[in-house]
Amino acid sequence: MWGRGDLNPHAFRHMILNHARLPVPTLPPKATLDTNYQLQKVNQLSEKLTKKLTNSTLQEFLNSRRQGLSAHTLLFYQRCLSKAIGIELTGQGINSFLSSLTCGNGKFAYYRAIRAFVNWLIRNDYIKDNPLKRVDPPKRSKQILPSLTTEQVNYLVEQVDSLRDKAIISLFADSGMRLNELTNIKASNIDWTNYTIIIWGKGSKQRKAPFTEKTARLLKELILQNGTGENIWHMRRRGIQNMLL
Repeated sequence: MWGRGDLNPHAFRHMILNHARLPVPTLPPKATLDTNYQLQKVNQLSEKLTKKLTNSTLQEFLNSRRQGLSAHTLLFYQRCLSKAIGIELTGQGINSFLSSLTCGNGKFAYYRAIRAFVNWLIRNDYIKDNPLKRVDPPKRSKQILPSLTTEQVNYLVEQVDSLRDKAIISLFADSGMRLNELTNIKASNIDWTNYTIIIWGKGSKQRKAPFTEKTARLLKELILQNGTGENIWHMRRRGIQNMLL
């Protein structure tokens, strides 16, 4: 028998492995070892943990919005989220941003936009953990909006000279529809028998808005006078908005 002193440690190890019929592992030279592997993993993890809202991810989010979403909704996301560029998408980062706002009830609008953005990030595997779990939605003061009486609506209608403006004010008071919905009304959308108008609301959802017999008379007179077209008002959203101011 050979003693261990007859062999150097490397030869002795090689002999034992051969005797056991085990493969001898070949170690690469030190120069080829990837010493940066663990550092790269740490850096990747750090990037995920410190994910921030950037211009590029915001643009990707806006481009991904589903078909049928109105331009005004996209503008809402863009305005709210562009002010949050650079914040860390953590509970602390979002809370700090919301706390810095001084717009009262408007804080909830920013929270809604961030919530939609975070949900999109999670669905697309940008982040795994939802940071909004550690964010309390901003509280909103609830106010009862004043309503107009029939006498007040009639007074407003009488104060304008334009037939078109009378019909707009009367229809707004009857139906409660949104400005964008009213802007896009076509004569073919009007059901004169049941006094309803088919309109397309947010998210391309169709519904019927009611109106009174008095408003029907104004609408019929207006259409008879102006004819039909892209919309019965022959006026864009901004023009209606300016008229009402």
